[in-house]
Amino acid sequence: MNFFRRLPSSAFKFLIFALVCLLLLVGLAVKIGNISLFSHRHSIQAQLADVTGLATGDSVNIAGVPIGQVSSIAVQHGHALVGMNIDNTVTLHQDSDLGMRWKNVIGQKEIQIFPSAQGPLITPGSTIPLSHDVSDASVNSFLNTLGPLLSSINPQQANQFVENVSGALEGDTAQVDQLINSGATISNTVGALDSQVGQVIGNLDLVLTAISSRSGDLSSLVDNLQTVASSLASKNTLLDTVIGNLSAVATDLAGLIGSNHSTITSIIDNLRVVAGAVQGNQQQLASSLSTLGAGLAPYIQISAVGQWFAVQAVYTCLGNQTSCTYYESASPPAGSGPGGSLPAARSQAAKSSALNSAAKKVGTTPVAASGIGSVLQAVSGQAPSPGLSAAGARS
Repeated sequence: MNFFRRLPSSAFKFLIFALVCLLLLVGLAVKIGNISLFSHRHSIQAQLADVTGLATGDSVNIAGVPIGQVSSIAVQHGHALVGMNIDNTVTLHQDSDLGMRWKNVIGQKEIQIFPSAQGPLITPGSTIPLSHDVSDASVNSFLNTLGPLLSSINPQQANQFVENVSGALEGDTAQVDQLINSGATISNTVGALDSQVGQVIGNLDLVLTAISSRSGDLSSLVDNLQTVASSLASKNTLLDTVIGNLSAVATDLAGLIGSNHSTITSIIDNLRVVAGAVQGNQQQLASSLSTLGAGLAPYIQISAVGQWFAVQAVYTCLGNQTSCTYYESASPPAGSGPGGSLPAARSQAAKSSALNSAAKKVGTTPVAASGIGSVLQAVSGQAPSPGLSAAGARS
């Protein structure tokens, strides 16, 4: 105590200042060197493919929180072996991954551990294998990837491009601001439609999955298209000829239509008149068509039994005669009998059989030689009148 009393006040102030500076220096050293003064740690090792920028004493982090520091860096069989001191309060499993991350812009790196809950615990002295090394997805890797591209750019051309763009945008600041604002509006709109965008992406995923599942069919389709294209290519001359002929046909058709334009117009007008007339008489036409079948039925039945059918009477007979003669016996028709009578080859039995068949179809009694009028009357349900009747020519 007497010693401190003998010291001048200035020396006492200097000692206090020196002690404060020493404490600050120790704190700065602890901070910069990542030194833990009162923590208990254990050592582990990790194999990394590349430790460029890493130094002893660099931080070891989990989710950005320091849990230790790098204690050593060595080479082992072509890769780096990094020793780390980890806090005893931290437990890691063997399935944990680790990698290097940028610490600052001057190139310093640090170890980042990605813990896992799988596998047994890592004991002190254990080594994390190289298979758990996570590549550094940092600015360094990005710049290394862009290295060949950046080296191929001519600085003068790049400067000229920037000057041209700057000159083009000069005086258009308002438009550029409007473009940026529009982009921000679009971004906000798309952000507000997050669920719809997600649904669209989901639908695209389904479509792409379906296409992927039909890869064999798509491959077959592409092969078939290639075959068709090859076939068409091998017949290029023929296709040129066909196209030329089609062009000639189109030219001739155009000329034909042009030269007959008035005729075609007249035909169309006449067809329009006919269509109008048909439409105007639609009811009458429908009524006529509805009764046409009933009117043609007798003629269809007459022609079906093979009778003679003509408008001029060939044979004239009395009602009860069984044989008839031609009215011009001097010039009988070819194939007739003597004096124009029925042919001898056609017996009376055959004639009666044919007439009986026709009579059964029309529901009348058989007659020997009926004419058109009597047959039509029989078909219509009327009794034949006595007297003369006519037979027709063969149908």
